[in-house]
Amino acid sequence: MENADPVILVVEDDINDQTFIQRAFRRSGVTNRIAIVNDGEEATAYLRGLDLYSDRTLHPLPRLIITDLKMPRMSGIELLGWLQEREEFRLIPAIVLTSSSDQTDITRAFEHGARGYMIKPVGFGELEKLVHTIAEYWKASCVPAAVVPLGAGLGRR
Repeated sequence: MENADPVILVVEDDINDQTFIQRAFRRSGVTNRIAIVNDGEEATAYLRGLDLYSDRTLHPLPRLIITDLKMPRMSGIELLGWLQEREEFRLIPAIVLTSSSDQTDITRAFEHGARGYMIKPVGFGELEKLVHTIAEYWKASCVPAAVVPLGAGLGRR
């Protein structure tokens, strides 16, 4: 079954940031379902289809993963490494959206397979602009057919 509007998986432990990111995507005209999980460990459960994520019609694999870095249980760096170690997930693009501008964090994220690294702006208006840029970039990007059914992409209103 082809999914015309694939899921964007947001991995973020801060409930306010979860809300702001989701709202920024909506205000940017993105129509994709945004699945939100609280940390890397929950993201791995979602990706493997475990527990409450076992129904793939309700919880399909994402076309894009956006992850924070500093989270409890499993950090964004650990999640990126986990994705790279698994053939079935390594081609899903994952970008980091975090408050850390530390050069070590940036380097480690790319070493572990991040396809991009963005620093969270302080104000919602700036976050909305950044999310719009992310959405436009990934909407125009091509991804391997193994990641998502042919013809699927980021939806826009």
